[in-house]
Amino acid sequence: MDDDISENLKIPKEYGVDDIPLIIQDKVFTSDGDMTYILNMPTRIHGHLGNTYMVNGVVSPILKAHKTLTRFRILNASNARIMDISFSDKRDFYQIATDGGLMEKPLKSNLIKISPAERVEILVDLSDGMDDLFLTDYASGSHVNIMKINSKNAKKSEYKIPKKLTKIEWIKEEEATKHRDMVLSMEEGTLRVNNKTYSHSRIDEKVKINSTEIWTISTNLAPMAHPFHIHGTSFQILSRNGKAPLPSERGWKDIVLVDRGEEVKVIMRFKRPMQIRSA
Repeated sequence: MDDDISENLKIPKEYGVDDIPLIIQDKVFTSDGDMTYILNMPTRIHGHLGNTYMVNGVVSPILKAHKTLTRFRILNASNARIMDISFSDKRDFYQIATDGGLMEKPLKSNLIKISPAERVEILVDLSDGMDDLFLTDYASGSHVNIMKINSKNAKKSEYKIPKKLTKIEWIKEEEATKHRDMVLSMEEGTLRVNNKTYSHSRIDEKVKINSTEIWTISTNLAPMAHPFHIHGTSFQILSRNGKAPLPSERGWKDIVLVDRGEEVKVIMRFKRPMQIRSA
């Protein structure tokens, strides 16, 4: 979804030509080619990990690039897999957006971590005309090629990497009128928030409309990194373990990955009525 600022930027924006959505999933296929979902204790604890990657519903897709500067809007749509997305030749690319919109300026990188449901947008230069470039996940310790890109016949783009993208209104900590702690833990194979399991009939926290709050999200003996998602609003990350957030997180977010033993502080404004259930 774009706004007036995005539409007026001189960046690739022709859907399917130089502006490509990439919905990445990992699925489990049987030897007969059937897709299956295995629900057992390991998947309840660690999440469901697939043996085959898919992009936009296709296994081993090939993208024939049309333009030398291409914009990828990437969604990690997997159940539990945290991905380290890069290209097979480790070329640089430029991140231009987080979950909630544009960053203030492009961030040069050659690898970005994306947890389930997180979104990023990147610009990548394909002017070298390679016919065997791969989008690759390096998180497994080795690497898995997700999608092949053939840019041999790509036409020269009319765009360049911009120096600026937008202006973000950063929320000041002193605006917060409420602080909350959200502790993630795992007991008997069940994820808990503040030591409570999910119940549809129980409301654990209430927030006031138009209020500003700081939440400290941490893990307590959780056996894995876990994405934390807040519905109905976007937030900004204030700190990770008391230090500045990662450069790739400097923008509007609605999901943050919290690793074992980490403490992440986020700040947000609530502009609509909300009730919070532990899950």
